[in-house]
Amino acid sequence: MAKKPIMTEEEPISLISLDPASATVSVDRINAEKADEADFLSEKVMIQFYNIESPGKSQYFCHGPCNDPDFKDTIQHGEFRELTRATIRFIESRQEPIQEYQKTPGDVATGKKPKTKAVLIGWKPRFQCREVRNPKKKVS
Repeated sequence: MAKKPIMTEEEPISLISLDPASATVSVDRINAEKADEADFLSEKVMIQFYNIESPGKSQYFCHGPCNDPDFKDTIQHGEFRELTRATIRFIESRQEPIQEYQKTPGDVATGKKPKTKAVLIGWKPRFQCREVRNPKKKVS
């Protein structure tokens, strides 16, 4: 049985788009998406902070250049605070791994001893930031 060739002269494939107009359109679209994401992350949001790791205690965060005092902050458990979405994303990304220990069976014939190894099964969040929205006032 003969194999079909991967590419023939009748079906040319262009690996790179040589049209400069379409290339600038795609670059402009990518730059616009990056600008939209930067605007989204710099938006300030009112949140309520929850310290899941040790409830009731305050937590110190350094979320940016450590020599800049604007990026150092201590937040109390249950405190309402206005933070940027980038800072909220950073705080909520602090997690601890949850591991389970599994024992591999040994082999008496070869003399291998059973081994115990840690297996990652999930992540446990340490902090939570819940967005607080102001209730709409009733118009009378």
